[in-house]
Amino acid sequence: PIKLIKSSSNAICPILVRVYNKCMRDGVYPAELKVGRISPIYKKDNEELMENYRPVSTLAVFGKIFEKIIYNRMYSFLLSQNIIYENH
Repeated sequence: PIKLIKSSSNAICPILVRVYNKCMRDGVYPAELKVGRISPIYKKDNEELMENYRPVSTLAVFGKIFEKIIYNRMYSFLLSQNIIYENH
């Protein structure tokens, strides 16, 4: 659970930094972080019909953290190279 991860962040952060940096250095996204849990979410009308549900995928917390790191690094790089411009 995210609450446990946040409360133990001081202990696990150095480990995650090493793991994430190695993944980026090697250009590998671990298969374990790609696994998501798909849950059917009810939309409307008859609850017995499949078309009244939509699939929602929940990704692993560590995968989300890794994606956010990649996003922030790419965004910073693109800004620094004047490829995209920040709105002021």
